[in-house]
Amino acid sequence: MRSLIGAAVAATTAAALAGCALFPDRVDENREARRIVEAYRVDAMLAQSAPIITDAVMANLPAGPGEDERERLRAAIHAAYDAERLEAAVAERLAEWARVQDRADALRHAAERLESELARDMIAREDAAADDQFAQGFQTFLQQPANDASDQAVRRMRGLADDLRLVELQTAFNLGMMQGMIAARNTVVSDDYSISPTNERMMLEETRAGLDMRLSQQIPVMLLYAYRDVDQARRAAYAELQHDEALRWVNRALAEALETALADAAERVAHLYQPPGA
Repeated sequence: MRSLIGAAVAATTAAALAGCALFPDRVDENREARRIVEAYRVDAMLAQSAPIITDAVMANLPAGPGEDERERLRAAIHAAYDAERLEAAVAERLAEWARVQDRADALRHAAERLESELARDMIAREDAAADDQFAQGFQTFLQQPANDASDQAVRRMRGLADDLRLVELQTAFNLGMMQGMIAARNTVVSDDYSISPTNERMMLEETRAGLDMRLSQQIPVMLLYAYRDVDQARRAAYAELQHDEALRWVNRALAEALETALADAAERVAHLYQPPGA
């Protein structure tokens, strides 16, 4: 007959091999971070990175770099800003923030709420803002006269935008694009045409300040237009969902994770570039 100690050791080993059944409530930060990134459809935003940077850089390169250099630079940009790689990097950084700040519970709670029918529907409506038809309709919407009701609705959307951290998120993306353009351009131009680190910091700081001001005004109105077919009760329910403390923490951490991932991608461009003859 086995001893009680031996039986206990066997039971513990079996539980560990079965997937840590003794700790059923333990949160896998990486898995929950991926759920959040997928729920917010961050991949759709990141997929724009390589085309945006490539088009801007190619349009602004001086005459020096030849076609072979340009093609190699295009390849380096697309490799550095591969959408799947970027999405994984954002999720990894979000998971790391949760580990450092002991907020694994916030990740799981946020992921569950973002997978609700209400959140999926509202996020899909926000995604529509990326197409040309939305932009045309939004411009027409802006021409409509304001009234007390619309002013009140915009104020409510401002609160939602704050909880979503949309200004920080969009600013992080735009600054990431600028960093990528500068890094890519500096990779192939001579020192006479390159942008120094000091000038880059100044450009980024000035751009951040301008974006923060402009986006703070624009985004609440854009949200109002994106939700124009949603009744007030449903808008209020979504605002309440996003005002949850865990979601507000996740939204802030997500913007920071995006900014870090894009900055890292900018640094990779020069390392991935293969000059002719190399």
